[in-house]
Amino acid sequence: SMDADEQVLFDVNEFAEGHDYFYMRWPAVTPDSGVAAFAFDDFGRRKYTIKFKDLTTGEILDEAIELVSGNMVWAEDSRTLFYTRKHPTTLRSYQIWRHELGTDPDTDVLAFEETDDTFSCWVSKTKSEEFIVIESGHTLRTEIRFLDADDPTGEFTVFLEREGEHEYSLDH
Repeated sequence: SMDADEQVLFDVNEFAEGHDYFYMRWPAVTPDSGVAAFAFDDFGRRKYTIKFKDLTTGEILDEAIELVSGNMVWAEDSRTLFYTRKHPTTLRSYQIWRHELGTDPDTDVLAFEETDDTFSCWVSKTKSEEFIVIESGHTLRTEIRFLDADDPTGEFTVFLEREGEHEYSLDH
């Protein structure tokens, strides 16, 4: 309620203790408001680690997903997180992975890989929150895939294939 006492969900100064450098990206909260995924870089190379906080208990969960960009979005089941992984040498955002809360990140599933090294990719959700979107971007070219946010293990559908000097965006 609006009258409830203020509650600090993330004290970044506390997380930063003992680190020469610490940066945390804006947390992604599950649609049911139960868990927040947060990505942080404690080295300064924009190689983020994702961790999870149970917002009911305040507990930080053991799961950690490393070498990511910090770009992430929850499916509507409040259990499936899509996130972007960086290439280990070029640091280009080139893969979108699917993680199920409570499972070992080593069992995460590759949902999409951008094989053209002139493109980078990222994941987001439409304004309606009904679709998960993967966008591959290049200086003059775009290609977007979408998936029903209620069907996180489904296949992404290409909206319009990349071609020529054609950039586009979409929303729902």
